Amino acid sequence: MFKDKNIAVIVCLAYVTASYRMVNIYIRGAVGEYSAMTFLPLLALAVYRIFTTDSSDWKHYKKNILPLTVGMSGLSGTHIFSGEMVIAVLLLLCMVLWKKTLRKNTLRVYITAAMQTVLSNLYFIVPFLDYTLLPLL
Repeated sequence: MFKDKNIAVIVCLAYVTASYRMVNIYIRGAVGEYSAMTFLPLLALAVYRIFTTDSSDWKHYKKNILPLTVGMSGLSGTHIFSGEMVIAVLLLLCMVLWKKTLRKNTLRVYITAAMQTVLSNLYFIVPFLDYTLLPLL
């Protein structure tokens, strides 16, 4: 993304040693939150590649499905609130970049990744919905 390895290393070190991350790990012990932070760079890469690569070559473009699916699956399995925030930011980004979002292959990538994420996380989604919707019945 940065086209310079040195900048990538500096940004990586800054992300890994960020004070908020260290407080989550060593003081608060917020396992879900700092585990979810592991998947955020993968999601950033996936979204960056979706909006910057050529969408007309489906064989190459469909490689964006896997990082988006793994990142969203990781978020949903570790920290639901982080997942909700990422979905909100992703929806906002899609609205801002609506011309790039409404391309045929971009929509295919998002829909396929969403379906794969839901299917791969049914082990968590079904009991979660059962637990949260039970009081409503």
